[in-house]
Amino acid sequence: MFNIMQKILLIVLAIVTLSIFNSNIEIVVIVLIVSASLSAIELYLNESNLYKLIYSLIIVVLCLCDKSFIFLIPLCIYDTLIKKYYFINSIILVSILLISSYSFTIKLILLIVVCMTLVTSILVNKNNKAKEIEIKDKDEIERLLLELDNQKNQLIDAQDSKVEYAMLSERGRIAREIHDNVGHILSSSIIQVGALKTINEDQKINPLLDNLDTSLNQGMDAIRNSVHNIHAQSLNLEMELNNIIENYKFCPVKLSYNLKSNTDKKIKLNILTIVKEALNNTTKHSNATIVTMSIRELPNHYQLIINDNGNQFKENDNGIGLVSIQERIESLKGITNINNEDGFKIHITIPKEVKNNESNFNR
Repeated sequence: MFNIMQKILLIVLAIVTLSIFNSNIEIVVIVLIVSASLSAIELYLNESNLYKLIYSLIIVVLCLCDKSFIFLIPLCIYDTLIKKYYFINSIILVSILLISSYSFTIKLILLIVVCMTLVTSILVNKNNKAKEIEIKDKDEIERLLLELDNQKNQLIDAQDSKVEYAMLSERGRIAREIHDNVGHILSSSIIQVGALKTINEDQKINPLLDNLDTSLNQGMDAIRNSVHNIHAQSLNLEMELNNIIENYKFCPVKLSYNLKSNTDKKIKLNILTIVKEALNNTTKHSNATIVTMSIRELPNHYQLIINDNGNQFKENDNGIGLVSIQERIESLKGITNINNEDGFKIHITIPKEVKNNESNFNR
């Protein structure tokens, strides 16, 4: 806004001064139109060094053609001095002013205006630089704050991951303890009760032994189900996938893992089986030198992409591996896309909400 006001002030000053010393209204109008047009264009092309040069040359030519245009020299200096390295333009324009045929008084007035314009231009330039530095500093502070916030979130995610790993490990340990200790004791008790029922001859005790046998078996079933659920919940998919990759010797495998929520156990188990099947397929039917694997969690589904760079594929007589993968994904209501145009690529999409329909592929 300040820049526009300065331009308007210099245009008005040029027109008023010209009107005083030149009564030709046509010249005044022409100078007004030229000054307003050139300065307005500069306002929108203020980053164009080429236009500033053209602007100065136009004023020089006009001054040489008609001395009335020297009244635009202060405006031109202001417009072309806003940016640095344009002092040479000012020197040329001032020289044109000094050699003009106007009286000493007019030249003095214009020189004073030029000096005021130079001072104003320098001050405006410094002010703009200060604002640019302030904006850069503000942007840098915002960038640093954003980076710190990202690092904080990464640390929180890493801490949450460690806590989750510890919790899953503890669940696994509890499941093993229950299975090895309590399960063993109950199994032994069930066997002993069965033996007592076999050798017992007192019919009055048989109902009691039957009730005890039923209770022990119910307790055993409950513990078995609990251990199974705890084991499924304690399954660390990322760790299991890394173990599969470490044990895969055919070629290197690069894994990109991005799952945050606690994935359904059926999906975990099927993903592990699909990955094993896909790597086995690469070993048997491809000459790949690297496999890339990406597992991502999106708002409504999981995405699994397995891609190898093999360019030669051995014929697969029955395709049981790929058929098995497709059937597993269908059991999860997912979609499988297979492409072998550029290497061999399996693109799998699995919805997050898996219906609890009976299937043999969740074992």
